[in-house]
Amino acid sequence: MNFVIKYKDSFVFTEFLLNELWKRWKKEYLIWLRDRSQWAMKGPRSQTKREPNVGEIVILEEEFVPRNLWKIAKIVELLDTKDGRCVRNVKILLPNGTIVSRPINKLYPLELNIENKETESIKIKEIEENLNEKIEEKSKEIKTVNQINIISKELTKNLINISTILFTFCLILFMFCIVTAKTQCNDCLVECNDKGILISSPEKIDKYEICCSDGPCTTHSRVDQFQFEINKETLVTHHHCEVNFWSKTKNILKYEVKCEPSDPCKLIPCYFCLERMINHTCSPFISLFLIACSTIAFVFFACLICCILKNTFKLISCCFPRKIKHKNLSRNKKRWTLRKRLLVLIYFLLMNLMEK
Repeated sequence: MNFVIKYKDSFVFTEFLLNELWKRWKKEYLIWLRDRSQWAMKGPRSQTKREPNVGEIVILEEEFVPRNLWKIAKIVELLDTKDGRCVRNVKILLPNGTIVSRPINKLYPLELNIENKETESIKIKEIEENLNEKIEEKSKEIKTVNQINIISKELTKNLINISTILFTFCLILFMFCIVTAKTQCNDCLVECNDKGILISSPEKIDKYEICCSDGPCTTHSRVDQFQFEINKETLVTHHHCEVNFWSKTKNILKYEVKCEPSDPCKLIPCYFCLERMINHTCSPFISLFLIACSTIAFVFFACLICCILKNTFKLISCCFPRKIKHKNLSRNKKRWTLRKRLLVLIYFLLMNLMEK
């Protein structure tokens, strides 16, 4: 009865507290919240009242990092602009190449675009003025210069144009020779197979450098057909390899090959092994045969151990015989002869095992 009374009192008390809380919520808190609500938030004096633009350079605020170590970033995309609302989040490009989204209150503009535009406009004006002055000077000179001087100037201009054309033509020929020299290896070949990649090269190649799937690069001396083996973990997935053919410290050709994933069943080198037995999807009949053979061998080995233990216990019992009654002497003699024969058989078995 005391428990029921206490439970009833606690229930009444909690109900009273809830009612009081709800009354204060409606009368006090909501009125206080209405008085405290505001739309315009106060900010620092130096804040800019403009929206960020794409391509603007900003400084990213980072917690627990000094201000002189804050990173410089570039605005790539403006978010929250589809609904017509003001921009709150933007995507920025960091110096390491990653793109992240950050709120604009964590960004500080450098105002480089405005300065650049002003400097560019000033430079353009100066260039235009210089050009106008030069044009006026040239027009004055042309009027005062004789026809012979005009012809000589035209000849010099033509010579300059011809020299520039010849120079560009020589550069194109030189680049073409470099490209043809670097790709001059018709017998170089790289193929994908189940073990890795097969590389074949002519005699003029001295060595080649192999880089596969973001792993360490290795160099090998020249062989007619070189089999570069790759781990099974990478063979099962899409992988690519780059082979640089070298001839007397000169890179003749850079060959890149993309390999498709290999069949995991073909990567198992044996038929009667533990790996084949575990991968039952590759060859179910062979795996079932191996499981059956292993179970039979295990049962046979267990039976053999049981027989050996049984015979050893019999030997121990023969070494320590019990008291025999006079009536069962004939039966005990027969047992003794059987034990002797078993001992002889065990001895011969042990000798054969030792020889093997």
